[in-house]
Amino acid sequence: MSRRMSSKGRLNRLRDEAEAGEKEKKAAAPVAGGAMRVVWAVCDIGGKTVKQFPYPQKEAAEAEARGLTAATGQTHFVKRDKVSF
Repeated sequence: MSRRMSSKGRLNRLRDEAEAGEKEKKAAAPVAGGAMRVVWAVCDIGGKTVKQFPYPQKEAAEAEARGLTAATGQTHFVKRDKVSF
């Protein structure tokens, strides 16, 4: 039979799990300081990017979204997105 864990043992286990979680979070964090640029992304209804346009070409991105919507019958939209260089 297993014995009940004391409060001290339970607190030690919780502390160890929290420390392990912090180490995993620190390792998974992306490296900051990367340069980003803004683009217009033409996306399908699921949010998947179909095509990207440079920021000054918003009208071309909107025209592409309208064209894809008319051609496929599925809704496409334009959203602002940030991508790394």
